[in-house]
Amino acid sequence: MRITKISVKGLFGYLDHEIPLNQESRITIIHGPNGVGKTTLIEMIHGLFNAKLRVFYEVPFTEFTVEYDNHERITVQKVVQTPDAADECLTIAHNDHEDEPLQLLSSAGYYSWVHNAVGRVPGLRAVRSDAIWFNMETGVALAKDDILDVYEEARNAVFGDYAPVWLRNLLLETHTRYFKAERLRGQFPAELFRENYGYEVAKHIPVVPNETVGRFAADLVRRIKEARERYLDVALEREDSILDRILESSNQVDQGADAIRESWALLERQRLEFADLGLLDREQVSTENVAAFDDEKLKLLPILLRDRKAKHDVLVPIAEQLRILTGIVNERFLHKKLTIDRRKGFVFHSNDGRPISLERLSSGEQHELVLLYELLFRVEPDSLILIDEPENSLHVNWQERFLDDIQRASELRTFDVLIATHSPDIIGDKHDWMVGLGEWELA
Repeated sequence: MRITKISVKGLFGYLDHEIPLNQESRITIIHGPNGVGKTTLIEMIHGLFNAKLRVFYEVPFTEFTVEYDNHERITVQKVVQTPDAADECLTIAHNDHEDEPLQLLSSAGYYSWVHNAVGRVPGLRAVRSDAIWFNMETGVALAKDDILDVYEEARNAVFGDYAPVWLRNLLLETHTRYFKAERLRGQFPAELFRENYGYEVAKHIPVVPNETVGRFAADLVRRIKEARERYLDVALEREDSILDRILESSNQVDQGADAIRESWALLERQRLEFADLGLLDREQVSTENVAAFDDEKLKLLPILLRDRKAKHDVLVPIAEQLRILTGIVNERFLHKKLTIDRRKGFVFHSNDGRPISLERLSSGEQHELVLLYELLFRVEPDSLILIDEPENSLHVNWQERFLDDIQRASELRTFDVLIATHSPDIIGDKHDWMVGLGEWELA
C-alpha cells in the first residue's frame, strides 16, 4: 500500500498545498521559498504515522490529508474549541470508517498519553526533566519525541485502546523514515550527561561508544553473521542429501559439457564477489579448473551447481545491498576506499593503504554513509522516506549525483522518497519530479 497524495488546508492560516507523489520514479521533490511549509509538511507526515502529533497542535492548519493507491484516505482536522484558541481538538478520520474517528480533545491529553507510553519502555529513565530520557542498558539518550521513532512499543502505546482498529492497522502498515539536517546528533554519549548533570546522576550511566556510524557498522556485522549462518544451514541441508541425489542423477537430462562449464564459471565469479564484499572468506572460493574435468567428473557438476546456487541465493540480497553501498561510497569519498569486513563492518583505507578510523570521516561523509546504510538496510518496502534539505550536509559535487544515488537504492528496496530542497544542483534535470509550493522559479 503506497501513499499517492498529501494535501493540507489552512497551513499557517493562509496556505493550501497539494503534493501528488510520483508513482513511476518513486521520487518527489518539493521546492519553494522559505516560509511555505516544506519542513512542516514533512514533519506532519512523519508525525501522523509515528504518533508524534506535537506539530499538529503547534502549527495552525485546518485539514491534513493522506491518500493511498487503494483509495483509502486518512484526514486530520483541527477545530478550535474556544475563542481564545486555548483548547484545540484534533480528529483523525478514515474515509471508510467515518463513524469511528479518533478524537483528541486537547494537547495536554495527548502529551499525557506520550508520557505514559514512554514510561512503559523498560530501562528508560528521565534525566532531571522528562524532556530527555536515558536507556540505562544501552547508554543512549533521546528527547521524548525521538523515543517514539526508536521504540516501537512506545509508539504503539501512545493511542493505546483509544485508537480504533482501522487506525492501529494503518499505523502498522504505513512506514516513514525522516532524515533531517541534524540526523547525526540524535543520540548523545554518556560523557555529555556527566558534564551537564554531574556525577550524582552520571555515576549510574555506562560509558559506551554511541556514534551512529559505529552502531551501523555493528549492525552490519550482525547482518553478515546471520546471512552466513543461513548459508551454512543450506550447505548442511544439501550435504545431508547429496548421496541420494547422486544416485538419482542418472535419470536427469544432461546440460551439455559447455553449458555446465559456463554455469560453473559464473558461480565462481559470484563467489569471488562475495569474498570481495566480506561475505565469504577467500579460502572458501574454489580454484578448480573445470575445463580439465573428464566426462565422469562433469556428470557430478550439475548436482554441485544446484547446491552451490542454493547457497548463493541466500547471500544474493545482502550482496546487492553491499554492492550499491560500496559502489556509491567509493565513487564519492575522496582519497579513501571502503571495504566490508565481516568482523568489523565498515573498514576504510587511504589510497596508500593506511587504515582510517570511522571517527576520522568528515561529518558529510558520515552523513552520506548513514543515509545510504539506512536506505539500503533498514527501511521497509513501500516506506515513504522523508529527506529535508539534504544539501546542508553535501558538497556541490555530491548534490549533483544525490538523486541518482537515492534512485539506485529505491529501485533495489522499493521505497518512495519525498525530498524538500532549495538546491538547483540536487534537482538537476529532474524537473518532472518537482512539485512547487508557492511562487518560485528555479534559478
